[in-house]
Formats: sequence, structure tokens, C-alpha cells
Amino acid sequence: MSEGAKDLHSHDTIRASGTCASKYERVLAAFEKNFNTVSVEGYRDLGASLCVMVEGETVVDLWGGHIDRQRSEPWKEDTMVCVFSVTKAVASICMHMLHERGVIDVDAPIAHYWPEFGGQGKSGITVRQVLSHQAGLMFSDAAGDGKLWCHREMTGALEAKSPEWIPGTDGGYHSFTFGPILQEIVQRSTGKTLGHFLRHEVVAPLGIEFGFGLSDEENDRCSPFFVNEMNGTISAFRHDTRSSVYRCWKALPRDESFNSKNWRKLEFASLNGHGNARAIAKLFACLAGDGEVSGVRLLSPARVRNLSSQHWQGMDRFSESHARYNAGFQLSNEVYPFGGHPGSFGFYGIGGSVGFCDPASHLAFAYCGNNCISGASAASSLSSTIIDTVYRLL
Repeated sequence: MSEGAKDLHSHDTIRASGTCASKYERVLAAFEKNFNTVSVEGYRDLGASLCVMVEGETVVDLWGGHIDRQRSEPWKEDTMVCVFSVTKAVASICMHMLHERGVIDVDAPIAHYWPEFGGQGKSGITVRQVLSHQAGLMFSDAAGDGKLWCHREMTGALEAKSPEWIPGTDGGYHSFTFGPILQEIVQRSTGKTLGHFLRHEVVAPLGIEFGFGLSDEENDRCSPFFVNEMNGTISAFRHDTRSSVYRCWKALPRDESFNSKNWRKLEFASLNGHGNARAIAKLFACLAGDGEVSGVRLLSPARVRNLSSQHWQGMDRFSESHARYNAGFQLSNEVYPFGGHPGSFGFYGIGGSVGFCDPASHLAFAYCGNNCISGASAASSLSSTIIDTVYRLL
């Protein structure tokens, strides 16, 4: 495909819309294949978007498929979808921006901003230790079942929790508590929500489509997320009482559809970010480009270097697999290679969404869809095949 637009649809074969530089036509082919061919894992995309940026320039911006099972409503240019843990990457960027503005010091104890947090052996836990998943606070056991949306219930549970290990000495993915902790710090420091900061200080200047706590207009543009009960994380959350996920996510209603009014309209900076690949890629292009993209500077080069450096690696106490983290992001590892370069970092979401940057290649990549993958890992061949194709063409 040459530079320019390409439209949907034949009755039998789904075609993508958007733009693609001629050098990357094989990426277009790989993206379209995901809609038309069953993957090695036994599924295919329903609706999705894809964006690749190199040296701060968009070389691939594609979308395709549908937002309904009947395949009658097309995925549009501005369609948004839940990207689950990719949300954590966006929240982390906001925290580092607030650090540079002198509002929050990521190396200060959380108790400086939230005094009640400091009990139960947590007085020295820093904001950075939460960002790097070293705080020992994977669980919020005192929260009632399904009480995520009750603010005082969640903050009280976090205040009552003791660390699972000496903070800073080990690591475990804070899959659920990450967002509520950061949200409370921002609320107490600024008087406004983390989602408000994101909307006004990140989304508006960059002209992108992303949010947690959606407006009515954004909600109307969202695709439903089609849950796969065979997804390893969702299945464990629903049924496996011995799993870390079941315990970590106890405050989330067990029957959450991931399309509910609360899921769309309220803020949960761990998991309920909604956006598209174009937005996510632009945010990661900022990190691949020393803090600036499209003439908008979010972070200084020094801050990008600081957050990008490895903070810990080892056996993750949550996933029980090897992991590497910097200050807010997963670093390239065996499970989530992000193209395979050791310095690449980003986040996968349980449905199969992914966003990452490779600073060595000046590359930003994002892919998100509405048809939840199965299996234990958030990574799948739907995205990995496209990533491999991009790297062969660089």
C-alpha cells in the first residue's frame, strides 16, 4: 500500500482503513491477516487499531474490523477500547510529569502526601517503589468484595495493609493496587483526580484519545470489550480462589463485564484506561524521543533516562515468572520481549493490547483490539507477528 488511505470492506475479506508508508506494506498485510485468518492460538481479531511511529513520525496508522459480534458496525478512526494494564503506562507518565513540575517527588515517602498510609510498616515506602512494583503492596485484603468503587473502602484497605516483603528488597506486580495508590497521592497533592490531570495536561496538548473516567461523548465512541472467559487472568479472577489474581482483584465485582457504567465512567488507573493505538503510540514516541513528540514536551531528557533505567529484575511474586521493571513500565523480558531489545519497555494488557517504545530504534508501537485473547499471557501472536514484521523492515 502506498502513502494514503485504504478503506474497508468486501463481504468475505476484511480490509483495513488508515495510512501506511510504502516501506511498511507488509505490516498492513499482517494486520489484515489477523481479521481474516485464525491464529495459532485459535482466535482472530474482531476489531482493532495499530500505530507505529519511527523517529517521531507516524509510519503506520491503521484500524479495521468491527465493534459487534454480528460484524455490522465498523471500527472507526476514533473508536476507543479498554486497554487494561496499558493504563499503568499512561498513569506512570503522568506521575513523572508531576514530579518534574515539583508537585510530587517520586522519591519521597507516600506518607508525606497521605499520612494515614504510613502505618503498618509503610512509613518509608516511596512513590517510586510503587511505580517499580517493589512496595510489597500487591493486595488490599481489608477491602470488601466488590468494593472497588467505594473510595473510602479502598483507601482504608491500603492504609491497613502491611507490606508482603521489606519494601525495595524484592518485587511483585501490583496489578490492582497500583492505580488506587497513585490516584490518592495525586488527589491529595493537587486537589484533582489523576484522570483530570491526564485529560488536561496530556490528552489535550497531544490531541489524542485516551482516558480513564470517560465523558459521555468518549463513552459513545467506545467499542465493547468481548470477554473471553478462557483468558488466564479473567478465569483466575472469577474462579481460582488459590490464585494471586483472585486475591489481588477481590475488590472488583466478580461479575464485572468490563463494559459496565462504572468501568467506563469512573477512574481506575490500574486497568480501565480506554483509548486507541494512535494515542498510545504517541505517548510512547514521547519516551522514545527524549520526552518530546509532535512539538509537545511532556518530560525532560533527564527524566526519561531516569525512569527508563532498570529498577529491579527477578522472580515476580505475582506472576511467578521472571520480570524486569523500571519506574512505571515492564522492561523487555522473556515473556514480554517488546521487540527483544533489552532497553525496550512498555506494557501489555490482559485482552492483548500492547504499547511500548524501543529508544535504541527510536520506535513506538501500539496495538489494541476488542476481542479478548485466551491463555495465561497477555502477549499473543496477533501482536507479536506484527512486531516482528516491523523490526524486519526498520
